[in-house]
Amino acid sequence: GIITLILATDMARHAEILDSFKEKMENFDYTNEEHMTCLKMVLIKCCDISNEVRPMEVAEPWVDCLLEEYFMQVRVKERCNCTISPF
Repeated sequence: GIITLILATDMARHAEILDSFKEKMENFDYTNEEHMTCLKMVLIKCCDISNEVRPMEVAEPWVDCLLEEYFMQVRVKERCNCTISPF
C-alpha cells in the first residue's frame, strides 16, 4: 500500500488518478478497498503539492531539498544511461 501511495505522487499519473477518483465520487463506498485506495492516493497528492501554499520561510527549505533530490536522481540516471523524466 505504501508503494502505491508513493507512486501516486508521480505527476505522469495525475490525470489518471483524478479521473478515477471523480468516477468513484458519485457512489463512493468507504467499505470498498479500491475506493479507499483511490481516496488515499488523492490525499497523498494533496500533501505532496501543499508546500506551495505555505509561508515562504517554511516552503523554501523544502523546495531546496526537492531540487537537491531531483538533481541527484538525474546524475544517477545519467550514469545508468536511463531516460530522464522532465518532472
